[in-house]
Amino acid sequence: MTRSAVTALEQADRNLNTTYKQLQVKLDKQSRAKLLTAQRAWLAYRDADALLTGDIDARGGSMQGMLVALRKRELTISRTADFKRMIEHIAGR
Repeated sequence: MTRSAVTALEQADRNLNTTYKQLQVKLDKQSRAKLLTAQRAWLAYRDADALLTGDIDARGGSMQGMLVALRKRELTISRTADFKRMIEHIAGR
């Protein structure tokens, strides 16, 4: 089960990276720098939040790793959707 969750997270990460690059090319230099800063902060948040979720739900248990991966995947999918909305907003200007 953990392996499946990690595989799903890896796919979500690939989708996020692709969408990030699509957004990045639509931004000017100043906005790209802000995007990079925001993304670094978001990654730290995602990882910390997922660790907290795993700790609360299954501290030390065999499911903890799976729960961490599932939470990271959930947040990553949401972030990808945020980026897609930004791209659509830029296109609509």
